[in-house]
Order: sequence, then C-alpha cells, then structure tokens
Amino acid sequence: MVDLSGARALLQQLQTSYDAGDLDKAKAALDRLKVELLRLPGLPPQYSGPEGAVREQLLLGRQTQELSFLLSVSRGDEAGAARAWACLKPYYSDARRLLGSASAQEARITSLRLLSLLLSRRGSDFCCELEALPAEVAASPAVAHTCELEAWLAEGSYNRVLAAATGGDPDPVRAALLRQLLPTVRNQVAACVAASCEAVTLSQLAALLRLDSEDQARRAALERGWEVHGQGVRLARGGGAGG
Repeated sequence: MVDLSGARALLQQLQTSYDAGDLDKAKAALDRLKVELLRLPGLPPQYSGPEGAVREQLLLGRQTQELSFLLSVSRGDEAGAARAWACLKPYYSDARRLLGSASAQEARITSLRLLSLLLSRRGSDFCCELEALPAEVAASPAVAHTCELEAWLAEGSYNRVLAAATGGDPDPVRAALLRQLLPTVRNQVAACVAASCEAVTLSQLAALLRLDSEDQARRAALERGWEVHGQGVRLARGGGAGG
C-alpha cells in the first residue's frame, strides 16, 4: 500500500499558502509535492494498482495539478499554466471514470484556460479545446461567459468586453486575467471614437474607456497624441495607440 501521508501534508501546505496569498511559499510546497507524486503508480499514464488505491492517488494528483494551474496563473507564469493544464487533461478525460466524480473546480479552471487562450490570441486552440469539452462543462456559467467574451471580441463589441473586464468578477484569478484585456480593448474603443467624432469631454472619454477618473482620461488622451484643453479633448482621426 502506497503511503500518501507525506504527499497529503504537502498538499495541505500548498492549499494553505495559496489561500493566504503567499505564492512563493506555495510554489516551494508544490515543487516538493511534485517529487512525491512521481512515485505514485496510480497516476497517469500508468493507473496501476487496486482500484481504490488508484482513486485515492488520482484525487490527490488532480487537486495538486488544479492548484498548480491556479498558482501559475496567479504568478503570471504562462508556461507553467500550460504545463499544469497538460497534466490536468488526463484527469478531466481518461481518468474521469476511475475518479468516480467530477471535480468541483473543473468548470472554473477550464474557463480560465480558455480565457488565457483568448489573451494569447490563439483562436484556433480556443475552438479546439471548447469542442472537446464534456457537455456539462461546456454548458457551465463560467465557460459560457468566456465564450461570450470570445464572441464579443470577434464581433467588435468592445464596450461589452470593457464592462466585463471592469465589472469586478468575484473570482480573483479570473478578474486578474480579464484586466489583461483592458489595454487592447481600450485601444480598439479609442480608435472607434477617434474615427467617429472630432472632440469629446474628459468625462465622456472616461466613460467610454471605463476609466475611474478624468485624470486617467487626460493621461489616456495625451498618450494617444490627442489635444487636451481644459475639460475638452480634440481627437486625432484614427488615433488608437497608447495604453
């Protein structure tokens, strides 16, 4: 019988550190836990051992890889998140029957993976991974919302994307990813505004770009080479560059 006590203790350290926001400590625990997982014969691709023992090991492995993915995204480690997702996929596909139950985190993590593909402008990968999802995961609110974002970006509904990205998503990891969309989408909105009118007020510009203040609107205008006079902004036609 494989002793899982050491791995479980490290998993608890990882979970506690991650929940506390101590990402460096969580990473140290994860690195040690990965070494422990290497000696477990019940994990993919072997699935070796009595069914009950394999299930216990798979549950531990799945939770580890889910936390590895979340930790990598939280640290801004795109390569680490991609590796964690690759390790997770067997748990969400081949090992689903052996595990006996779906993960409560599967829809959330899948939606974050899809969102990261959008951020990387990997549209074909987004579509391929979406098509391969189990029906219940694809229909989940988290994945459905990410699909809405993809559709809005494709059709140029940038105001909707801005609203979603600045609306205070309750998932802090998702909220951080959504904020990464803001510079690109604001540039698109700014280009549309500059193409359609000659001047706006700072308050109008702040509302259009979903900025928090007129001072931010002033900085955004100046970054784009627009003229600011008092409360008014004179737009350079087609000017969309800037942050």
